[in-house]
Parts: sequence; structure tokens; C-alpha cells
Amino acid sequence: MQQKQQILFAIIFIVFAIVIYEYNTQSYSSTIVEETGDIIVAFCDINNCSNDLSKLISSSNEAKCAFYNQKDETLKNNFEKINSTTLIYAKNYEDFGKPIETKGLMHHKFCVFDDEIITTGSYNPGESSKRDNQIIITSKALSENYKQEIFFLETSKETKTPHTKIMFNNRTIKNYFCPRDSCKEKILYELENAEESIIFMTFTFTDKDIASEILERNSTGVNVKGIIEDFQNKKEWVYPMFENNSVILATTITQHNKVFIIDNKTLITGSFNPTNAANTINNENIIILEEPEIVAKYLDYFDYVYSLETLAKTI
Repeated sequence: MQQKQQILFAIIFIVFAIVIYEYNTQSYSSTIVEETGDIIVAFCDINNCSNDLSKLISSSNEAKCAFYNQKDETLKNNFEKINSTTLIYAKNYEDFGKPIETKGLMHHKFCVFDDEIITTGSYNPGESSKRDNQIIITSKALSENYKQEIFFLETSKETKTPHTKIMFNNRTIKNYFCPRDSCKEKILYELENAEESIIFMTFTFTDKDIASEILERNSTGVNVKGIIEDFQNKKEWVYPMFENNSVILATTITQHNKVFIIDNKTLITGSFNPTNAANTINNENIIILEEPEIVAKYLDYFDYVYSLETLAKTI
């Protein structure tokens, strides 16, 4: 009899633990949200990304942001004029925002404005001498995702991404956070399905699984072109794997973008460098979208940068 009671109590305890876990991780409906809205993109070595952010802050009542680094005094002053939460990676913290201690890098570069607009990409405010991109999307569903990441960073409580896939302007947008959503697997999936071309721009590229997949697709006839930051020309990085391909080293301006474009129709951008740390211990985010006008702008920008870097090597 006593043994049966012990078993019953154990079962009740397990069920209770599961319920609490599901509550704490905030399970969400698998229903795919449908939205319409605007997408604006800026390339920070051409456009003024700081100015775009400043306008968003000034026109908003509330902002929640997470930055690896933030050294823009104008933005700092504007944030202080509204109801704002700004999380800063602790090792880069100075006198603004809230320092966040993490196991790896808190590598985000995102904001949520008034629960309906998000900005993300590779741009650290105040760093204007780099090639970066910033994307602005009007989406309540994506805003919910990024607010949930703010919650996680502030509390360290396990959580789930509310909407990893939405229908936006009748096209798919996928949104993932590392390490919980395994960003590397999501990128590999997109690369594995490449049929015509893979284009990329990266700052740090050390993940040999991703590099190998790109080369594997190239061996089947998929065209590959890429730009990698100059310091990557070392045997421990992946650049030597690409030396016989149309992959070049950036030398004119620091190449800080983290972008993949597959088959001229699928764009991956965000804070994620293809490295093991980015996938396993850093706090990162990626957006995967298929909006033709936006993808075309990234393609034009890649061609512009690629031509500049190629020209620099011939002079």
C-alpha cells in the first residue's frame, strides 16, 4: 500500500512539474499569424542607420532594445526622453542602459517600438565605419518575439519564441533566437535547398559545417559568391576552404554584415555570424524572409560591395 502511494505521489509530482515547466516556458499556439506591414532596409555604409533609429525613437512612446554595443550619444539622449529599456552586453557597458551578463556574447542589435515595429540586423549604434545592414519591420507578431527575448535576457527564465513563422504580406517570415532555436540548423536547411545560387557576407565565419554545405551545393552546380572580413585569411578560419571559389576578402571597410541570400529569393539577416559560439552560447537572432523587393535591395548592395572589393584588389 505504501509503495502504491509513493508511485502515485511520484506521478502527481511529474505531472505538476510538466505543467509548471510549460507555464514558465510560455507555450504558444502553433497557429500561423497573418499580417501586412512595411519593411524598410538600410545599408549603414551608404545610408544613415543612426538617423533612422533616431527618428523611430522620437516618434515612439516606448522602446525595448538589446545591443551588443551602443555608443551613439544622440540615440542615448533620445532614449532617455521616452519610456525605454535598453539592455547592453555587460563587457561593453558604460553609463547607459542595463548591463546584461551572459555565458557567451549578448550579441543582439535589435529594438521593439510601441509593440509594433522591430529593428534588427548587424548594426551596433555608434559604429559608423563598418559595412552593416539594418532592417525595420512593422509587425506585432515579430515585436512579441523580440519582447520575449528581452524578458529572457532580464530574467534568465527559459522561454519559447512565440511566432517562429508568420505570413507577412502573403509571404513567409521566419524568426529565430539562438541558442534555443538552433539557428545553425535553420541556416543549413535553407542552404541545403539552394538550387541556383548562394551569396553571403560575413564578419566571422568559422563554422565548417555551414562552409562545407555551401561547397557541397557548389559541387552540384549552385553558383557561390561571398565576401568575408579580411582577418579571416587564416588556416583556422574557413576562408581557405573557399579560395578556389568566387569568395573574396574585404579590405576597404570592415565587412560586418551577416547575410545569406539563397536562389536570389530567400534572405537571412540578423546578428548571427556562422560560428559555433553564435549557435551554442551567444544570444543571437535571425530573420529569414522572401520579400522580392527587399531581397533585390540586398542583391544590389552585394553587387556594389563585391565590385568595390574586386576593384580594390586590381589597383
